[in-house]
Amino acid sequence: NGGVFVTNGISIPVGQTGNLSYRIFRYSNSGFSNFSDLIGKTVTFTVMLKTSADLVNLKGIVSSINVTRTTGNVSNQGANKLNTVVNSELIKTTFSYTFTANDTSFDVYSQVTNTVTSSSVMSFEILNVFYTVDQIPSEYGTP
Repeated sequence: NGGVFVTNGISIPVGQTGNLSYRIFRYSNSGFSNFSDLIGKTVTFTVMLKTSADLVNLKGIVSSINVTRTTGNVSNQGANKLNTVVNSELIKTTFSYTFTANDTSFDVYSQVTNTVTSSSVMSFEILNVFYTVDQIPSEYGTP
């Protein structure tokens, strides 16, 4: 596939597709100060990606989450995946995930899904990963 790791991203040389090349941003449940409050809650993750214009035009990138649980690993757990092209060099990818008590770590990833051979160098870089809780914890009352 020809994808090459670069700081926080992937570079795809001319003549390659980069298909299935990916970068991860790893969280552990201990990294969430409020993890116990998140169990059973749906969280929306947002990944901001700086991309080459060619990769934006091909719509050849997706973000999701792999989860390690005390019971084993599960892949591609993101739901409601959406890519929004902000401009010719910026994509916002979002997806949701509902935390379980068995979750121990999370790999938020962005992956090239392009199968077209590149005629110029294509690339993406993860600029930021953040999350928002879609449901308010019960101790804060009902909205």
